[in-house]
Amino acid sequence: MRPRWPWLPGVIIGFGIALIVFAWVAGVPPRTRTVETGAGAVLIVLALLYLRSPLWRSHVVVDDDGLRVETPRGLRLQLSWKEVVRVRAAAASETCYIDAGMPAKSFLLPGPGIAAPFRVERRGELYGLIVAACAGRVEQVAELEPPRPRRGAEPEAGTGTGAGPGTGTSR
Repeated sequence: MRPRWPWLPGVIIGFGIALIVFAWVAGVPPRTRTVETGAGAVLIVLALLYLRSPLWRSHVVVDDDGLRVETPRGLRLQLSWKEVVRVRAAAASETCYIDAGMPAKSFLLPGPGIAAPFRVERRGELYGLIVAACAGRVEQVAELEPPRPRRGAEPEAGTGTGAGPGTGTSR
């Protein structure tokens, strides 16, 4: 996995350096110089921490048994192909959502139009492996949207579990 915007830390580091240089070159008062130098240093540190995030050293492994997301800190997700309830797949964007019955065990393969703070390298290859491994449980859609509830999982009317106008109960 890689940062969605790989140029962003460089821009932030550049802005932090510019703040520090401006504070010392422009002849600003000492208190302002201290604040600007501190702000520039904070920006540089935050950008470096972003670059060192363990997420960028994570990788997705697909084999005959299932899918795993491995990080430097250990296994983040392990999903057996037998656990997969359904896969909602959008072939045009090579994105899919693997529904394993529980959100904590499900997996989203992001792509164009699906927001995520990271991008998956070799997404097309991973998409093909997932669709092939879950044949028979794949629901092809034009574009990926949040998964619909399975039958029998719809909330009862008036329980207040929805969001937005017309949901819940009123008094």
